[in-house]
Formats: sequence, C-alpha cells, structure tokens
Amino acid sequence: MLLPSRLTHSTLGDILGALHRAKISGVLELRELTAQGRQHQVYLNNGMITRIVSEAQVPALGKLLGIKDAPARRSSEAAAQKYGSYVLELGLRDESSIREGLTKQTRLLLEALFELKDAALRFHVAIDTRETGVKRAPLSIEDFLTGRPRARRDRDKAAHRPRFETSQAAAPEQSSRRRPVASRKTSALAVLGLVPGATRDEINQAFRSLALDTHPDLQGNGQTETAFAQLTEAYHFLTG
Repeated sequence: MLLPSRLTHSTLGDILGALHRAKISGVLELRELTAQGRQHQVYLNNGMITRIVSEAQVPALGKLLGIKDAPARRSSEAAAQKYGSYVLELGLRDESSIREGLTKQTRLLLEALFELKDAALRFHVAIDTRETGVKRAPLSIEDFLTGRPRARRDRDKAAHRPRFETSQAAAPEQSSRRRPVASRKTSALAVLGLVPGATRDEINQAFRSLALDTHPDLQGNGQTETAFAQLTEAYHFLTG
C-alpha cells in the first residue's frame, strides 16, 4: 500500500481509514515540519489503533486517574506505562481503571494529531506493536474514523459528479476528453478512500464497506443516491 508522504496531500482520517480497511499492523510515523519537529507514532494492530507515542502535551496518567500527587504532565508514553504499573503495584487503582486511563490518554493524543496542519509521513509494516505492563484497549472506530475530516468527502460535496471524470467547469476545452488513465485511476481510488497501489482485495473490501453506508435501499432514503452512484462508478472503473 502506498501512502502520501505529506499530511497535506490527504487527511489523517483518510489515511487511518485506508490502514483500517487493509487491516494493517505497523507504525504510522508523523514528523511535524516545524522548527521543533515534534514526532508522533501511531501503533496499529490489524487496522486498529492500540497506542500512540507522541511529543504532544496531554494530561499525565496520574492526573487522569485522579491521583493528587501526579505530575502536571507526562508526555512520554513509556513513562505512562511505567507509572501505570507502579500505581497498580501500590494498589492505588485497579487494572481496569488504569487501562481506562491509558485509553483516555490515547484518545487525547489522537485529538492532538488531528489538529496537525502538516507533517511528513512514513509507515513501517510488521514492527513489533506489543506492549508491556498494563495494556490499554484498542481505540474504537468511532474514536478515529467516525465524523473525522475526510478529504474525499469534502471534495465530493463540492462536486456532484464522479471525481475521476474531467470537470467541464474547470477545463471546458477538455470537456470532450477524459483525463489520462493513470490520473483517473488515482481519483477513482480516492473515491473509495484508497491510495495508489491498492490491491483488488482492498478495492473490493472498501467498496463493500462504503456501499453499506451509501446504498439508498439500505439507508431508507434517497439522500445517498449521488454518493452511491459515484462509489459504484469508481468501483466498476477499477475492476472492469
């Protein structure tokens, strides 16, 4: 799977959605293109976010657990894991409470990542994603996909036509011609929330998943007809 090299070329929601649909395990690295160059790592297991290692500042685990002598902030993920094991050993909180606190901290870190304007992206497949100490539960799909900004959705709202066709408004002199096949394929993949290099299985899986959300008969109204038509045309273009 090919992912964009810059966050501005897509959205974090689109990238996490593609990794989720492909059930990828590995680490998505984001390096901010600023003087500070803060770095963040999103660990995924079978397409689900299990933890985030980040230099973003969020409340420390102790504060989230309501422990009065907790430090004001603790940005090190490793320190949070160690602190959780320490709290458990002292009997200050049970494992369930610590796991809930760790998961809440992961959600806060994810929110910080969705605020990033730009970052360099890299993905490492098959990196060891196991945790030590108290393990947090994976984030749910609602945490990192539902309602998140998606470049594909924003563009679809602005254009009531399949995105892989030539825009007559943008290029009237080319209205009788279609764009090059490679460009049309990239746009068709984007309609399915995929990136260049997606396999036939990934295309099929993405289509089935999105069709459930947009099929007029399944949704019980006609408001999704345009989206479903675009989705279907993109799918047939890629698989025909």
